[in-house]
Amino acid sequence: MPHEIVTESNSVGVVISFSGVVSGAELIDLNRSVVDDQSFSQCRYQVWDLSKVTRLDVTIEDLRSISQQDIAASGKNPNLRIAIVGSQELFGGKDQIFRIYEEVWTTYRPKFFSDVEAAKEWATGDDP
Repeated sequence: MPHEIVTESNSVGVVISFSGVVSGAELIDLNRSVVDDQSFSQCRYQVWDLSKVTRLDVTIEDLRSISQQDIAASGKNPNLRIAIVGSQELFGGKDQIFRIYEEVWTTYRPKFFSDVEAAKEWATGDDP
């Protein structure tokens, strides 16, 4: 899973971009790293860009594990905005399951987008 983490110039957000095949274990490990970073509590938004992913090998259990990590993360940074970019074909309905987990267990209300520009506009804006 090639990935790149770019801290935005204003230092209040990050864009995490992926390409190729992405597994649930890789997402879990990367999410843990991002949450454990010292700057996490200052971060206003995260954009997870999966638009160049060719295959997403994520199970329902993987999604549950990520949301469980986010329970503690939302205690450190309750107002974080999470935007996830990718096609409906890539997610195959798992986006809906992840959204439910996050809304039930965390303070996060992730939104899904088909392009990075729209995701960043929402993530940096004031609209819910």
